[in-house]
Amino acid sequence: HKGTFGAVLAVAGSASYRGAAALAVEGALRTGAGIVTLASVEPVLAAVSARLPECCLCPCEAGAEGGIAPESIPRIQRQKATVLLLGPGLGYTAQSAARAAETRTLVQTLLPGFAGSAVLDADGLNAAADLLQAGKTLHPKGELILTPHPGEMARLTGLSAAAIHADREGTALRFARAWNAVVVLKGAQTVIAAPDGRCAVNPTGNPGLSRGGSGDVLAGMTSALLACGLPAFEAAVCAVYLHGAAARRSRDAPARPLCGPRHPVCRERPLNQRTKRNASFPPDLCYTGRVTKSAGKGRFLLWFLRWKRSSRRATASSSSAVRASPRRAA
Repeated sequence: HKGTFGAVLAVAGSASYRGAAALAVEGALRTGAGIVTLASVEPVLAAVSARLPECCLCPCEAGAEGGIAPESIPRIQRQKATVLLLGPGLGYTAQSAARAAETRTLVQTLLPGFAGSAVLDADGLNAAADLLQAGKTLHPKGELILTPHPGEMARLTGLSAAAIHADREGTALRFARAWNAVVVLKGAQTVIAAPDGRCAVNPTGNPGLSRGGSGDVLAGMTSALLACGLPAFEAAVCAVYLHGAAARRSRDAPARPLCGPRHPVCRERPLNQRTKRNASFPPDLCYTGRVTKSAGKGRFLLWFLRWKRSSRRATASSSSAVRASPRRAA
């Protein structure tokens, strides 16, 4: 049942980054989390609930630049969850100093007091960089996974991006031990490092992942596998591998139209396979998906004219048969 596969609480999204929350939540749901709850402001909740009605919602008060206000922290802490996903789309200095301060407050308050495991991503990492440099302890009671790209890793460590690229595995292992966390250093051949010295380099993926939103999906996938019961290192390795494998599969799939009756994904079983009624209904009209209004009207008109013509023939033949048959004696 749904409780068997864990519950993810995603604290994500703001007025400027509504899609980040949607992508992270969808990544968690599609990867198998039993329950996913999104804590965010109303515009984000409206966008996500329209796309993903199975997602639970925790409405939060709006703060600076349309982000989550710290006044919502007690409400967020009351949500039941086994994994906390913190960071995608929260907003930081790109919006304003006030937005950055509120995000730091969310990270500093929610992360250390969380009873389960956590995934820290995106603006959560940017906030953690300032807090780590100030000597703050940021670790939940369970395991912690950090998912920085090289720029975020540079802010977290104080190293240059060039130095990180020069020794990706060594850097990830060094700071995994220092932070007692699994570090997912993203990029071409993502490196996953554990505090106990284990390290993996991912072989999957392609340049199609080099766009905004890919990391949000990966964070959601990682949270789901962590909620399902995998240890942090295994959850991170599996999520990174599957994320890249999905990109390869998408690249290698044959090109198909996005919608229309010929698309195998959009087609539905014809009505004449489900019931004897409407057996003459053309299969091309039995599909789910969008088509242009003119094309839909044209197909319906052709079907209607054929049906009208056949019904007239059937009526005429039945009438002639009645006239030709002898009357029964009274």
